[in-house]
Amino acid sequence: ELGSGTGLGGMLLARGGAGSVTLSDFPGGGAVLIPNLERNVVANSAQDVTGNEPCKVMSLDWTAPPTADSDEGFQLVVGSDLVYDQDIITPLSKTALRLAENGGSIVLVSPSARTGLRELVAALSEGSGRKAKVSLYSIHELQGAKSVSSD
Repeated sequence: ELGSGTGLGGMLLARGGAGSVTLSDFPGGGAVLIPNLERNVVANSAQDVTGNEPCKVMSLDWTAPPTADSDEGFQLVVGSDLVYDQDIITPLSKTALRLAENGGSIVLVSPSARTGLRELVAALSEGSGRKAKVSLYSIHELQGAKSVSSD
């Protein structure tokens, strides 16, 4: 999960059986963001349905994504409400595409009126040759949904 904040989204994915989940956020944040995320994972015993503790926390600077030879690659990259500054769209899209394994999926959830959201989706879709599936859901589309599943 990109921009995990408190980690709620990623911990819910882990509890729902997503397997290994990596929660990430910017290493800055006044030096409290990552330690707070780690405490939340421990405090909420982010266990999956089998009782395993699949949540890992990492700091991730979108302006310096993992290199192509890094072993960090994921089948699913998720992010909620990520765009606050249009200047971050290019580094964010490059980071998401780098982390999505070839053929992986990128799922974004955001308020529909968020500035820069359409530009982010366009940048991800164009994606410099990466073969990632990009999905966008507005928060309004998910309100009242009992479950969300993917084929």
